Amino acid sequence: TGSMRKNAGKYSSASAAGCVRAGNDIVMPGGEEDRQDILAALRSLAHPYALTREELLTCAKRVCDMVRKLRIAADGFSGPQSSLT
Repeated sequence: TGSMRKNAGKYSSASAAGCVRAGNDIVMPGGEEDRQDILAALRSLAHPYALTREELLTCAKRVCDMVRKLRIAADGFSGPQSSLT
């Protein structure tokens, strides 16, 4: 799987919840173990990177805001004939 915990380097304890806590809104590739780590961080204050619902919603809001901005930008792009080419 593509879980962050599989990293065997110097920082092998990487955590998807830790990434969210650090402000990374999207964790790639975002495997099942990453999802479970985020859920565990929401459920337990004992998790090394415990998260609040508010923190997770803030990340989700930033992703949605970026999608909206990209859609607005894409609507202004008319294809190969555009002045952007």
